[in-house]
Amino acid sequence: MARHFAPDLRVEHRLDDAVAFLDRLGSKRWRRAVMTAINRAGASTRSQAASTLAKAMGTKVRRVRQDLRLVQARHMDEPARVRAVGKSLGLMDFAARQTRIGVTARAYGVSRRYRGAFIAQRHGTDRVFIRIGKERHPLHRLYGPSVPETMADPAIHARLVEHGVERLAVEIARQMDRALYRKHGRR
Repeated sequence: MARHFAPDLRVEHRLDDAVAFLDRLGSKRWRRAVMTAINRAGASTRSQAASTLAKAMGTKVRRVRQDLRLVQARHMDEPARVRAVGKSLGLMDFAARQTRIGVTARAYGVSRRYRGAFIAQRHGTDRVFIRIGKERHPLHRLYGPSVPETMADPAIHARLVEHGVERLAVEIARQMDRALYRKHGRR
């Protein structure tokens, strides 16, 4: 099975002319304001990604957030990045429950029955297993989707990039107002 890696979500500005103009004013505040706006838009995009991916996968936002990393911009001309990391989530993360026939779980929001599967405790946590063959062992653990493969879905990725662009516009305006207010003491 080929592994699919999700591309990073990038939050970056395309305001080179405006930044050059602000640089001529001689203030470091403008650079800091743009960088702060990029990082805040990146944080907002990470939060939106966690919510969107959790809804698409059928799991909790808290669990998805563990697999999303925000790499902040350290310079004004760098983008902020939201990276999806991690392996496939165990079926227990998808509201798995034991039935007489097997285990029922809701991966991708669709309820599915896994015949012959069972929930057992291993290393102190509940996990879903299935036996292969007639013997007692080997057991194989069952998994659902992963955060990186879900984020690689073109429709979800496009929605998140659009959110990042919208948030960046709002944050740049907010940070520029803030920088002007700090410099001149009024709006």
